[in-house]
Amino acid sequence: SVGAWWTRTNSIEVDVVIGDRPRAPAHRVLAVGSIKWTASAFDSRRLHDLATAAQKVPGYDPLSSTLLAVSRHGFHGTLPDRVLPLGPDDIVDAYRPA
Repeated sequence: SVGAWWTRTNSIEVDVVIGDRPRAPAHRVLAVGSIKWTASAFDSRRLHDLATAAQKVPGYDPLSSTLLAVSRHGFHGTLPDRVLPLGPDDIVDAYRPA
């Protein structure tokens, strides 16, 4: 199941949450992601913000959940192994017929 998550006060907003079942709350969160469709690259500050917000998502496990970094203009620096970088081509390719 794919959705988003935010606190009641909207102080923390997560663009993408992938859970193990269609009903909330998920028993296990498979991935948490941030979409940055801005004119600048996904950088270490944005990665830090994502990792911090992910900790608040019920079911997120830093040892088994993947972080998704989605960026229109690429990535600045080296991303840790637990981060899956995605760009526009990846999004379009996901919808191409097999």
